[in-house]
Amino acid sequence: MNFSSPDSRSGSAVYADYNATSPLRPQARDAMLDALEHVGNASSIHSFGRAARQRLEAARADCLSALGMPDHRLAFMSGATEALSTCLRPGVQNLSAKSSVSRLVIGPTEHVAALDGHGFAADVVHRLSVDAQGRVDPAEVATLLTTEEDAGQTLVCVQGANNESGVLQPVAELATLCRERGALMVCDLVQWAGRLPMPDVLPDIAIVSSHKLGGPSGIGALIFDPMRVHIAHPLLRGGGQERGVRGGTENLLGAIGFAAALREATTDLPAEAERLRALQDSFEAQLKADIGDVVIFGEDVERVPNTSSFAIPGKEAALVLMQLDLAGVAISSGSACSSGKVTESQVLQAMGVEPERTRCALRVSFGFGSTDADVGRILSALKTLKKPV
Repeated sequence: MNFSSPDSRSGSAVYADYNATSPLRPQARDAMLDALEHVGNASSIHSFGRAARQRLEAARADCLSALGMPDHRLAFMSGATEALSTCLRPGVQNLSAKSSVSRLVIGPTEHVAALDGHGFAADVVHRLSVDAQGRVDPAEVATLLTTEEDAGQTLVCVQGANNESGVLQPVAELATLCRERGALMVCDLVQWAGRLPMPDVLPDIAIVSSHKLGGPSGIGALIFDPMRVHIAHPLLRGGGQERGVRGGTENLLGAIGFAAALREATTDLPAEAERLRALQDSFEAQLKADIGDVVIFGEDVERVPNTSSFAIPGKEAALVLMQLDLAGVAISSGSACSSGKVTESQVLQAMGVEPERTRCALRVSFGFGSTDADVGRILSALKTLKKPV
């Protein structure tokens, strides 16, 4: 799928930065346009409010059904950052252990919203290690959950699919371990949802974001097992909306668009995952053939089927991105981007990647509109980088 780019000198642009944000799916746009014809606050008791409440609850049920999590509770949030900040706090209640969490175990390759956005004091946070492919070791988690009391007061936070490398963590194994030991597990499934079926064993708390899968920005979801988790101290108070988990007038329009996008993203998901995997495989095979010394991060382990993180030695990411942008190709740096600034990737640092390679890290991420032609355009633009810059 090509898009008009005001900065492109070559007409239509190729967009391959779906991990940053996805284009809006037509189904989400249509659903929101229809919703704009209606008025009503879902907290009002008159007929307009009751109709709005019905639309909100239908969107909530649709999201849970599409994710295969009908027995969980879903609270709409402004996005994944707010959802992570809401649940990564002391005082979240572990109902199975009849205790509140007071210790955090977290992976070093988590999104910055988890690493910097949690509310735990430094002396009660244990940062896990990862191997050279970016995977945590469940055995290390097990050693930290040695006693029933420690486990019941521990919150384990491990991202399902890394936003930079695409590397998948053993979510089902970790969720099983936490459940057996009595700990709670939080899993950022932002890059997983809509690209892969949900894990066979679900985490106690899951995070999903609308704009990563073709819905509107400004809305996401905090999803949790109400038999095991209670959010005792919501981040946003006032009004009691979202069953007390998040105060404030609900984003009804966003919820409707989110639900429509998620329904579409999960329709025939295995076939779409296979299509994305074919694009990923084709891109990486041709990339290695065209540029012999390219490094692909995480290529030896299972990854989400749309993401290729790589480095071309000697080609710094910032310069490459500018050249590709001028050629009408939009990809991303492998490093974390914040407010338009490119910084060295803490993900690749945790994986033990040398600094000279982290500075060259790039990321191509495909999505529902990506085609074989996009792969060709990206590769053609990258091949020109073999010339002096």
